[in-house]
Amino acid sequence: MGQVGNLLPYQRKRYPFVFMDGVLFHIRETREDQQIHVILSFDGRLDFMRLRRALRLCLDAEPILGCRLIYHPIAPWWESREDPDNPETCRLVRTADSEESVDAFLTAPLDPFADPLVQVRVFRKHEDAGDILVVKICHLIMDGAGGNEFLRLLAANYNRLNVEPDFEPAVNLTGTRSLRQVSRQFTLLERAKILRRTLRDLKQSSIYLLDKFRVPKDSMSAHPRPAWGLPLTDGGREDRAFVLRRIPAHLAKRCEGYARSHGATLNDVMLTAFYRAMHEQFAPRPRKSMRIRTIANLRRYLPGREGEALCNLCAYVPVNLGYHLGAGFLETLLRVRDRMLAHKADFIGLGVFPMSIGWKYLPFCLRIKISRLELAGMARGIVRPAPKFSNVGDMAAEKLQFDGIKVTDAYQVGTIGYGPAFTVGVTGFEGSLTLSIGICNASRNGPIFSRLFDGMEREILTALEQSVRSAAKPATTVRTGASGRSSV
Repeated sequence: MGQVGNLLPYQRKRYPFVFMDGVLFHIRETREDQQIHVILSFDGRLDFMRLRRALRLCLDAEPILGCRLIYHPIAPWWESREDPDNPETCRLVRTADSEESVDAFLTAPLDPFADPLVQVRVFRKHEDAGDILVVKICHLIMDGAGGNEFLRLLAANYNRLNVEPDFEPAVNLTGTRSLRQVSRQFTLLERAKILRRTLRDLKQSSIYLLDKFRVPKDSMSAHPRPAWGLPLTDGGREDRAFVLRRIPAHLAKRCEGYARSHGATLNDVMLTAFYRAMHEQFAPRPRKSMRIRTIANLRRYLPGREGEALCNLCAYVPVNLGYHLGAGFLETLLRVRDRMLAHKADFIGLGVFPMSIGWKYLPFCLRIKISRLELAGMARGIVRPAPKFSNVGDMAAEKLQFDGIKVTDAYQVGTIGYGPAFTVGVTGFEGSLTLSIGICNASRNGPIFSRLFDGMEREILTALEQSVRSAAKPATTVRTGASGRSSV
């Protein structure tokens, strides 16, 4: 076994494959490749040898990072690798085309049974160019917020080694990766309220499924109305790519002010733009109710909003606007705002877990068979996952300091979806927003997502322009008579 400095060799240990690991494994088999990626651009060069050692310290501090998945038909587990210093864990790549090299690394698959679960690359182009740091993480062991936590840990170790070369971190052996860290925060009464929320979510999900499988009257016509979603071509899991779109800081700031003026959030505005672009571009008269799954970070329920260990602490939140978006952007925004406020006021993100707890006790081999059945249903068009919208939040520049080297850009890109499944990701940095979608069959599906982002930008700009025009109009007085009609 390899060693770095005075670090001790790894001892092979087992760690539990918790409930959320299993949920994400199922999604990996059916909908997405379950990899998250963080990209940082610097205005200078990193000390690569120090970075590599800082990464090894991370593997020591959070043992799950240095594991691989061990298959068992009943219950798998995580086991520490025999080669924590595997060369694929951390590499320096000298390249003449950094963009092409970064894309190749981002889109390469990661096998949790064989490959390192965390892989770091430093791409270095020429003497005058700053380094690009790319971190690839298996989503089975942590979510996007956990990826940001890992990056902060890596930066802290890197900085600490500069002043204390013999530094060794404390090993986190007591922090749980399970959802128990969330459930223990609630009283019995609160758990009863969560169960009530679960029953309500179950009812809404049942109505959605009935609507989903209902045969519309025009299904036999020559031109049936398009279903809710995108007309993606499922050509397998090859030809992978990411579609990115940047919303500059000045425009994002205007969006934030617009949202605040209507009691909404910037996330509500982006979700509204997503809804309207989907509706206007691809399904002007959807025959299915317009349901989107967004993400709630369950760390909101924990002290300090931090997990006990690196793990998955996110949950799906269904947002269903029915069949009608409203007359314009503002009306849609208000509907989105009200639905999100209702979720936030009633244990957001927690309703789904009591419904799915039985999944935890199914033998692993049976879960895999269920995943294959769902995959076959997707191929035949019987199963169509709802579009997903994931906002991983702001990547605070002050927490990404690598020994004083300035970070000029930072964003996170999420999973690569298998059509018809897809996820729109949003990351903030220094006021700007980065939209991203990971796709397969990119040559055919890429233009569809570019069109979607064009639509989102157009919806946002139109809403802001209308807001400016409305503010410039002279104020009027509206009187309502007994008949209920308004007169000016």
